[in-house]
Amino acid sequence: MAQRDAEDGRPDELHRLRNRMAALEQRVAHNEVGALHARVVTGGLGAGAMALLLSLSLPWVRGGGFGPSFDDDGDLTLGSSARSMGTGWELLAEAYEDGRWLILVALVAVLLTAALAFAGLFSGSRGVHVAVQAAGWALPVLLLLAWPHDSGPEAGGGPMMAAVAGVVVALAAFWAVSEIDRTAENRAVWEELGRSV
Repeated sequence: MAQRDAEDGRPDELHRLRNRMAALEQRVAHNEVGALHARVVTGGLGAGAMALLLSLSLPWVRGGGFGPSFDDDGDLTLGSSARSMGTGWELLAEAYEDGRWLILVALVAVLLTAALAFAGLFSGSRGVHVAVQAAGWALPVLLLLAWPHDSGPEAGGGPMMAAVAGVVVALAAFWAVSEIDRTAENRAVWEELGRSV
């Protein structure tokens, strides 16, 4: 009788081992996909943060003079000199000195988005990545709204680079949030499999 019970128990144990092996194979496959997603997210956040910081050193305004300024009518102008451009940093300083708060908010948003993207590189928190995503999507809208449309100088490459980098950062953060959610769901499934095996 004892021998018969042992024989009856064997198929059950083999079945459990097969289930456990399948669960482990599934976990390895998910970890490999997760590692690939993590590399893509890291690349997007890192490249986006660097592009946002570099964009402020590029020309943000081009025209017939030196450095950006706002005239009495509130229009953006460039002084008279051989150099006919102003960087994002110069525009930030001039907007602060002249009290042009909308463009100042847009330029500070560039710095905030870069800082959040940098924080997202080292954080696995869903909240941080949602904040990065929100800042990244808001950046092109803020730049479009804040840019003085009636002014003489035209936009340089800086605003466009900042807007594109904001979208890259937002997409990377979106992917990170989806990966965090997928990992949480998979963890729950694996724990359930672990209990049943």
